Amino acid sequence: MTLYPRPVQPSGPPIWIGWRTAKATQRAARLGFHLLATLGPDPAVPYQAALKQFGRNPKDYKIAQLRAVYVAATADQAWEEAAPHLHYMMVNYGQWLAEANDADGDRTIWEVSSPAELRNSPIAAGLMIGTPDEVAAKIEQFRAQYACTNFIMAAQFPGLDPLKATRLLELFAREVRPRF
Repeated sequence: MTLYPRPVQPSGPPIWIGWRTAKATQRAARLGFHLLATLGPDPAVPYQAALKQFGRNPKDYKIAQLRAVYVAATADQAWEEAAPHLHYMMVNYGQWLAEANDADGDRTIWEVSSPAELRNSPIAAGLMIGTPDEVAAKIEQFRAQYACTNFIMAAQFPGLDPLKATRLLELFAREVRPRF
C-alpha cells in the first residue's frame, strides 16, 4: 500500500519530507515525496538510491536544502546583526533535537555557548553570512558539494528587525542573486 504518492490535491502542491535520518530518507522515497534537508551531510546519494530501490526515477524528484543567509556591507556587520538571532533559534532547536534524540549527535548538536562564539564555530561553515562576495563564494562552494535541485534561503530569524531582513534581501537580490 502506498500512501499519498502524489500531490495533496490534483495539480496541487507536492509533499516534501524533512530529512534527518536514514529512516526518513527511506520513507520519503517509498512514499514518493520530495526531500528537504538542512545542515548535515548531502542526502542526495542515499535518497536517490532509495528512490531507485522503490522503482522510482530520481529525475522525477527534488531535493531542497535550507540554509541561513545574511548579507551586509561588511562581514562584521552581518555577524553582529545575525548571530544573536541565529544563536537564540539554534539553542531552541538544539533542545528539541536533544529531547527527540532520533539522529546521531542530537544530544550535542548545538554546543555554541554564545552568539559571539558562533562566527568561529564549526557550525559557521554551513551558514551563509557575510558580504555579498563572501555569501556568493559560500553558495558556489555549496553548489559544488551538494546535489540539490532547490535552495531555500532562511533570512528572517527570530527577533530580527524586519527592516534589517528587508535590507539583506534587497542586497542579496541586487548583488548576489545575479551571479547565479
